[in-house]
Amino acid sequence: MNEENMTELLSSGLKNDYNKETFTLKHKIDEQMFPCRFIKIVPLLSWGPSFNFSIWYVELSGIDDPDVVQPCLNWYSK
Repeated sequence: MNEENMTELLSSGLKNDYNKETFTLKHKIDEQMFPCRFIKIVPLLSWGPSFNFSIWYVELSGIDDPDVVQPCLNWYSK
């Protein structure tokens, strides 16, 4: 895996509070859904010089139905 074959799915930030946040990730290229096996999360900025990065929980949901995924894999492989 290298940056040449990575697609940015989201560029955003978290609020500095205890409320749950939900983000919708990019999942289409030219109106075609693309397959995704790995997600890389890159912290960009902490809330202060004495704070460390901390991501406590990540939940992803998606489609794993072969009838939907296989055409996406075929398109992506071209």
